[in-house]
Amino acid sequence: MRYAALDPSTDGSAITIWEDGKLENMLLFSKVQKWEKKFPNHVVTVPKVSKGNEQERVERLEFVSEQIVDFILSNDIEYLCMEDYAYNAGKTASQVQLAEFGGILRKDLYKHVKIRTHDPLSVKLYWTDSGKATKWEMFESYIEEPVTCIDELLHDIVQTIHDDYYLKYFQKKPTKPTGHLMEGVVDSVALASLMETELKFRTGEILLNIMNESTVRVFNRVTKNIPYCLIDRPFLYKDNQ
Repeated sequence: MRYAALDPSTDGSAITIWEDGKLENMLLFSKVQKWEKKFPNHVVTVPKVSKGNEQERVERLEFVSEQIVDFILSNDIEYLCMEDYAYNAGKTASQVQLAEFGGILRKDLYKHVKIRTHDPLSVKLYWTDSGKATKWEMFESYIEEPVTCIDELLHDIVQTIHDDYYLKYFQKKPTKPTGHLMEGVVDSVALASLMETELKFRTGEILLNIMNESTVRVFNRVTKNIPYCLIDRPFLYKDNQ
């Protein structure tokens, strides 16, 4: 099974490509140019946007969305798992822009891949056993579940980003978001694991009664905005329309 996992952000998206639990490819977005210089085939520098400049904001939106769509389609995947909107978050400008961005990605991708979305609470609950997990707790769970890469190059990239994040931020744990590449990688890895679990369940490779409590809760979870549990929820795909 080939699938992708996307943590969407207008200035820090992370996409990982997987097959049978192994990381095959990745594309990361950063506001810091050093990462693209270090890993030009796997990191893209996001254009800067001046405060209040609508032209630059829309051009960045177009640039990032096109990069993501082209990358996903070039990797010949059938399924895409992406983080959904945080419906209960305040309607800040950044939240509105992220929703706008997510709508563009859905429109451009649902004709080509089967899309599964999970709200942030479900991703945190699955990955850490707590729907209120901090980014530090997400990272700690990542450390406990090391990524298996298909080749040494990808392993070196992930390890370099991991070490930089650990030394600069994790030990200090600042209260404000850091915008570091590793945060997107962690979320993308968590989404990929959740996607793999669902696909294995649907093919009968694993059963609900052997999953841990948090995974069962994610599979059974319903909300006001999503009143169907995961098992009954169809993938977003044009053939379903």
